Amino acid sequence: MEDNSFHVTRRIVLAIAPLLLLLLIIACSSVRAQTPTLGVFSYSWFGPNEQGWLPGTHFQPVLGHYDSRDNAVIQQHTDWLRTAGVVFEVESWWGRGTVTDTAIKHILTRDVVKQTIYYEHEGYGNPPLLIVLNDLVYIDRTFAGDPDFYRIDGRPVLFVYGGAESCEMTQRWVRARDAWATRGANFYLVLKVFPGYASCAYQPDAFHQYGPAVNRHDFPQARTIS
Repeated sequence: MEDNSFHVTRRIVLAIAPLLLLLLIIACSSVRAQTPTLGVFSYSWFGPNEQGWLPGTHFQPVLGHYDSRDNAVIQQHTDWLRTAGVVFEVESWWGRGTVTDTAIKHILTRDVVKQTIYYEHEGYGNPPLLIVLNDLVYIDRTFAGDPDFYRIDGRPVLFVYGGAESCEMTQRWVRARDAWATRGANFYLVLKVFPGYASCAYQPDAFHQYGPAVNRHDFPQARTIS
């Protein structure tokens, strides 16, 4: 039987692209409930005067070249996402003081679907343990306490992008998470997969794939569809 709910979701997501450059269905399941939840990757780096839009995109959104911090735009996106059954957005985050940092702060002041962070810098380098720990402290104190921040089993969820990674990455992130958990939030850590990830001694709470060139990726804790 054809899954009509998927096609409804796809039509709505294409209508608001490139807020969502990739239709992503993530089934991050609670250990107890094992209930899949629909989420999407989201990019809120667009601003006034064509900021973030040039040199162009593959898709043109129904709302035109909008400002990600425009309240009317945020409300319309939220209405579409809720109609599609989306529970949370994984917001691209490039660090404190960036355009995305400012945008997410504003989005969390609105009536929106649940929000979480996609930590981008790991995909373009290997930030040292101290920098990762400092960023976890900032994310916890700036975002994770908000009632609209996405949680699994009461723990704030954090997604981490990745590049050519190894088990060193999982060790660094798990150590940083555990170090901060003694004083602050115990993050539900979702790292990006890489060859050999399953055999690493240090394991996060879950893994995900970010691979829009492939239609579907399945893992024990997450499924992505592009």
